[in-house]
Amino acid sequence: MDRKLKDYFKAGVKMAWYIDPKTKTARYCTGLDDCVPLDENGELVGDPVLPDFRLKLADLFAMATRQGPPTKQ
Repeated sequence: MDRKLKDYFKAGVKMAWYIDPKTKTARYCTGLDDCVPLDENGELVGDPVLPDFRLKLADLFAMATRQGPPTKQ
């Protein structure tokens, strides 16, 4: 994932979220050396790309748990 983040920021991406559902954690990154780790009580924010966007990780993980894994068709 670190290689992908490097590629994204090299291409001009301004912000990225790296979400790990297994550990219920995330990283909010605005640059390769500017990542904030978040636990399941954290909140994803959209600044500077999506002003005023906020999503609690607990809500995201709860929705994912209710939906379950994707099924093969």
